[in-house]
Amino acid sequence: MNTSRLSVALAVIGAFVAGICVGSFTGNGSLAPGHGGSAVTSADVRPRGVGSHAASKRAGGSEALLAPEGSEELVGDELVKRVWTTLTIGDENERHAEWLRLLPTLNAQDALAIRDLFRKMDAQGRHFTFEWASFWPRWGEVDGTGALAYLANNESPNWRPEAAEMIVRGWAKADPNAARAWLFANVASPFHDGALSGYIDGLARTDLARATTEALTLGAGKDMSKVMESLTEQALQQRQLGGMMDWWQSLPDDPSEGSARRAAIQAIYSRLQFADVDRAQDWMTQLAATPYRDDDRLGEVAEKIAQKDAGKAVEWIASIPPSPADGHYIAIGRTMRAWGQQDSAAAEAWLNQLPVSPLRDQALIAYTRYLRGAQSPMVDYWLAQVQDQELVQQQQQRASQVMIYTNVVSDATDLLQSVQSTGVIRRRSFDTNGEITVETISPPPARTP
Repeated sequence: MNTSRLSVALAVIGAFVAGICVGSFTGNGSLAPGHGGSAVTSADVRPRGVGSHAASKRAGGSEALLAPEGSEELVGDELVKRVWTTLTIGDENERHAEWLRLLPTLNAQDALAIRDLFRKMDAQGRHFTFEWASFWPRWGEVDGTGALAYLANNESPNWRPEAAEMIVRGWAKADPNAARAWLFANVASPFHDGALSGYIDGLARTDLARATTEALTLGAGKDMSKVMESLTEQALQQRQLGGMMDWWQSLPDDPSEGSARRAAIQAIYSRLQFADVDRAQDWMTQLAATPYRDDDRLGEVAEKIAQKDAGKAVEWIASIPPSPADGHYIAIGRTMRAWGQQDSAAAEAWLNQLPVSPLRDQALIAYTRYLRGAQSPMVDYWLAQVQDQELVQQQQQRASQVMIYTNVVSDATDLLQSVQSTGVIRRRSFDTNGEITVETISPPPARTP
């Protein structure tokens, strides 16, 4: 036999043996609990039908793009063996690609066996975050009722709400009416809130308008932050920045704490600040005089602007109303400090042209804090110009507290260095005249064993 024929023969034999090994392991391996789960039998899950490629495409899932018509469809043991082989692929990108090719073929009857593969891998200390996170929505897509029935008696109780969210996210894409019916029939379920979040998230991917209406109805009286995060993301993905802002405007005008419109502010702002800080600034300016004002976000925008142009940040802060809570101009301290560091002459010129006002007093206090930190001799000069003496007293108390704290830290550092270098402890204290005295304390003799 020549060399080429020998190579082919060895390859065929090797593939045959590998197939036997994989089949033996996946068919007879022990079920070690993983991810807080427990071993179950197929009787624990009641199949509700088999999903198809066409159904996956109608659901709008990414699987439809990765599994064109005519691709190989595996079921039962063949699918389980192929999935196990896929999970053993070392290259992450190659493994993900093969997993996504197989995922649309997973049906209700095979879901539990695939879950058991993860349990076996978990027993070996091997974890697959990407595959794990996409498995549960697929199970929900092909058998939402059965997947949730399994979940009710398996997996860690603390993790069930997260699993329910992923299951119902997939279910809502495939059959939103059935998923909604389950929510109404299982209001007392310990993972109902997680399932609700998944329902809104999954529905929003195919019908944002309906998902928004459902969130307002089903989420009434609940924490809306997570639901609004999902809706905001889909509004941005489907309608871009302008459409996202229009979507927010369409929410019911309710500034009360916990309302959908207020809960969405953080989700929108977190995207605007990275995509377009000027637009974030304009939006925060619009909200500043309304009940939707968010002082934390105002401060973050001001600080972000100050990193490049502190003068512009200060002028913007001065142009919007102060906080209705205490009359404070948000972020005046951070922006004046940044301006002093970038261009103190310009900062002082701006202060000099301001009329006497609460704004000027607050800006002067902020600037003197910067000067004190810079050990400037001009602190008293600028502090004397503050008209509100209560602010001056607060500033002096703050300065005293900072000095005390600094001294304590300095003394502790000196003490530590002294002990480390000499082995002798020197204790500082104040006598009746306020003078510092130093007392040397000899360490106790070492104990003999």
